[in-house]
Amino acid sequence: MNVIDIPTVNALPADLLGNIPASLAFLLARLLAHEEGLLHADYRHGADQNVTWYVRQRTGGKDQDDVPVAVLPAGIFGSLVARIALAARIDHQRSGAAPLTPAQNGRRFDCQVFLSKCRESGYWIRLYARAV
Repeated sequence: MNVIDIPTVNALPADLLGNIPASLAFLLARLLAHEEGLLHADYRHGADQNVTWYVRQRTGGKDQDDVPVAVLPAGIFGSLVARIALAARIDHQRSGAAPLTPAQNGRRFDCQVFLSKCRESGYWIRLYARAV
């Protein structure tokens, strides 16, 4: 399995549109800071101009509350989702699911990526990760 190294990014870049990779690394770093968790976001057409990204930590086999980690312009949601989908080899023009193996600071994670895309209503993404 192809391991993807995720750099540690502790702050969002000032130029979000010009630096999608750093924005994505920031989001993934929030997820990978935990032993087990979920990174997720939803975008609905015609809704808010911003999309909130959440991390839900899982501790002792129990889900914790969602914690918002970033509120980003809806205009970059598609670019962020597409990069994740391409890394997981999911057709980002459609829905799908696939495994992904990210690594950060010497730790490797088993990850499952789920993407649902509906032209009429919008789309969502879920990344479940567990340190191995």
